[in-house]
Amino acid sequence: MNKFSHRIGLSKWSRKNSPLFGGILETHVKQLKMNKFVSQLFPGWSAHHNYGFSPLGKIWIVWHPSLLVSIISESCQMITAEITWPSVQTKIYISTVYASNDAEDRLTLWSEITSMASSYGLDNKPWLVIGDFNQIRVPSEHSLPPTLNMDKRMRDFNDCLMEANLEDLNFRGPTFTWWNKRKLAPVAKKLDRGLVNEDWLIVFPSSVLFFGNPNFSDHAVMAITLEPERTRIKKPFRFYNFMLQNPDFLAVVCENWFSFNVVGSAMYRVSSKLKLLKKVLRDFSFQNYSGIEKKTAIAHGKLLQA
Repeated sequence: MNKFSHRIGLSKWSRKNSPLFGGILETHVKQLKMNKFVSQLFPGWSAHHNYGFSPLGKIWIVWHPSLLVSIISESCQMITAEITWPSVQTKIYISTVYASNDAEDRLTLWSEITSMASSYGLDNKPWLVIGDFNQIRVPSEHSLPPTLNMDKRMRDFNDCLMEANLEDLNFRGPTFTWWNKRKLAPVAKKLDRGLVNEDWLIVFPSSVLFFGNPNFSDHAVMAITLEPERTRIKKPFRFYNFMLQNPDFLAVVCENWFSFNVVGSAMYRVSSKLKLLKKVLRDFSFQNYSGIEKKTAIAHGKLLQA
């Protein structure tokens, strides 16, 4: 982050994506300069760091003033925050990770993740673990795997995720998130990922992780959209015969049929009124027949009570 071009790249990405919470890894910025850079990149935002464990600020987390954030744990390789998110009723938890290049040090991180799951009960709360793990899960996450067999490092990582009940969040973009930037002997790996538990998917069932192309960094930028906009698919109208058995059906059809004021030939009037009836019949079906499972459960409860 000491490079002006890197800060410009991050600033452009932030303006385009409008995030509310984020993690910046491997900043190489001394603590005295942190507040200056944060205020330039994210005016009015709050920030936290792990300079107590690393003199060059391995992890920064930043957040918009609309969020209420409380730090519950921090170490050399991870910062975990409890967050009150505006659109949800429950608190969510985000752990920002920058794993060590040393395999032995990463064992400490794996233990820390499993400990957070049990000690803080995060395996039963909406929990996202995101960042650079410096470790692949399977050989296919390496562009030139030395072997197709899983080694001990992969097994240790996967054992950690299994014990913590974490799994990869659905993602879009390139599979490989890091490359060595060499033209003659390029190597790419999937070192960055977002991991979530079942409770996270219950709160944010449509959340998606997007990987961008490595631009100002040798790592892909990651962005999680919690509630992505979906293209609404127009459903064809279907008439269900069971509506004929409803005693109110003919009355509703007659009332609306004669209330439609359509001018034109007889065939045009019939065609137009049938089209106008579609919404009426959809509403009629929804009011009388939606939530069958719930209504059945309520009726069953009344039966048991009786």
